[in-house]
Amino acid sequence: QNTNNNLKIKFLFILLTYPTMSVYLEAYPWEKKETKEENRKISVFLTDEIEGFSSIVVSDNGPGFSLSPEDAIKPFITTKPHSIGSGLGLHIADELMKSMHGKLLILSSDDISFTQYVKDNEITKAIVALCFPKSKKVRNDGRIN
Repeated sequence: QNTNNNLKIKFLFILLTYPTMSVYLEAYPWEKKETKEENRKISVFLTDEIEGFSSIVVSDNGPGFSLSPEDAIKPFITTKPHSIGSGLGLHIADELMKSMHGKLLILSSDDISFTQYVKDNEITKAIVALCFPKSKKVRNDGRIN
């Protein structure tokens, strides 16, 4: 029983960590032409602002998304050079969020409230929210109510 619980905890950790890291890496403006390396900024914060969800919001001061939200989460679709991106990060993060009855949202700066520091430093270009449902409960048998 204890080993089974430890495996569940490790699995949940992976489910929560991968989408966050994937979105964080996606937000990092790798192309130097838009943002000089020393001026790169990323914001990560928690919010209850998205109704029904507790969310991790990641944003940056890079060029933002040039793809529609629907296209940005499709597998193998990327605007990054081929040696940098595979087009899988947001897709896998989206699939993991769906498996946890959550969702991945690509937002505009009008969709969410930012701190004054984030606004002043224009860390509001590419905005992704990992939304975890508030009302779902995990039962002892691992099923979700």
